[in-house]
Amino acid sequence: MSTIARARAADLLSQLSHPLRLSVVGELTRRAAAGQRPLAIAEIAAAVDAPIRKVADAVSRLHGVGLLEQIDQAYTARPAILREAADDLDAENPLNDLLADAPRLRGVFTHGRLVTLPDVSIHGHDLAMVLGRLIEFDGAVDEAEIN
Repeated sequence: MSTIARARAADLLSQLSHPLRLSVVGELTRRAAAGQRPLAIAEIAAAVDAPIRKVADAVSRLHGVGLLEQIDQAYTARPAILREAADDLDAENPLNDLLADAPRLRGVFTHGRLVTLPDVSIHGHDLAMVLGRLIEFDGAVDEAEIN
């Protein structure tokens, strides 16, 4: 997996891990979804009930990573940037290519992770084939290595 894609996703999530920054993105996303106009920093501060100085710092950080777009002196959210980061990570996950050959298994995986236990009577063969192609062994292996 690309170091760049992982670093980008980590940076975005790091910025959203702060409660004020998350509130700013949430408020601006809500407004954009409702078709409302972008907000200036003072308006954002009033909307999230936080000091202008702290909101200005939060907006600057969020704009820096691409989560906010500046339109004149106002800001709007760009939540699609999160989907783009997730798509970049997914594109580099080797499991996704393997699942292309096993479409019945797609429902038990999300973002390269097993999220539902597959019914072995239905998915067993496909699962064994995908895992066998995913894990390349050189010689004999024991159960601990497979696990």
